[in-house]
Amino acid sequence: MIPANRTSVAGRDVVFTCNATGIPSPFIIWERPDSRMPSTARVIGSTLTIADVGNKDSGVYRCTASNTEGSASATAQLDVIGQ
Repeated sequence: MIPANRTSVAGRDVVFTCNATGIPSPFIIWERPDSRMPSTARVIGSTLTIADVGNKDSGVYRCTASNTEGSASATAQLDVIGQ
């Protein structure tokens, strides 16, 4: 379930994936614990895509998988270089 940390050049798109399995299938949410999600962030299923990243997008992102049996969370770090 642990999403991989990412380092990106400013202006590129970054993709995080949070794979989780369970019965029933877990619902995945993405959040940014210490800040607002970038306006260019989009979540489809378990994948978070941040388009055109900039320095302000650097930081920690957390995915949480939940179902009726419980929940689990994991974090990933984004570091943006340049700009």
